[in-house]
Amino acid sequence: MSYTCRVCGVELIGGYNWAPSYERGKNYTCRKCAVEIEREYRKANPDKVREGRRRHYIANKERINERINRWYLSNADSIKERLKKRYDGNPDIFRERSRKDFRCIKTLCPRIEGFSNVVRLTCPVCGVAFGLRQSRIDYQYKVKGQTVFYCSKACSGISRRKSWDEKSPYAQNIKRIKQEVGA
Repeated sequence: MSYTCRVCGVELIGGYNWAPSYERGKNYTCRKCAVEIEREYRKANPDKVREGRRRHYIANKERINERINRWYLSNADSIKERLKKRYDGNPDIFRERSRKDFRCIKTLCPRIEGFSNVVRLTCPVCGVAFGLRQSRIDYQYKVKGQTVFYCSKACSGISRRKSWDEKSPYAQNIKRIKQEVGA
C-alpha cells in the first residue's frame, strides 16, 4: 500500500522522504512538509517551545552536558581552528568585544547581574567595587596562590610597592638611617 503526503501530495517512501517513526505513528507527512510545519509552530509559539526546551533540559541535564562535553573533547582541534580563523579575519572586532566585557565586569554594570560566575570584590587599595570571573579567581589561587585581588594594575603595583618597601633590606636600611638622623 502506498501513502501520499497530506500536505504536498508526494508519494511517501520509508527511509527516503518519510521517517520510520512517522510510519509507525501513521503520520502521513513527508519530511520537508514536517520541517516546515514545525518551523511555523516554533515561530507562532516561542514561549511554549522555550518552556518545553527548558523542561527537557532540566529532566536530562546530566545526559545533555555529558554529550556536549564528549562532542567538545572530540572536536576541540576543529573548534580552535575555527575560532582562530574567525579571530584572524576580524581581530579588531574581537578586541573591542573583549574590552567591552572587561569594562562591564570591572564596573559591575547591570548587564552582568544574571551571570552566576562573576564574583563581586572590593579593591583593598582604593575601595572600588569590581567583579572577576570565578574561573579566574580559582586559576590565580591554584597557580599563584593569590587570595587578594585588585581593581587595576595600578592598585596592584601600589600594593606591591608597599609590601616591598616593608620587606626589602634596602628599604629597611633607609628606614634605619632616617630614624638615626631624625633621633
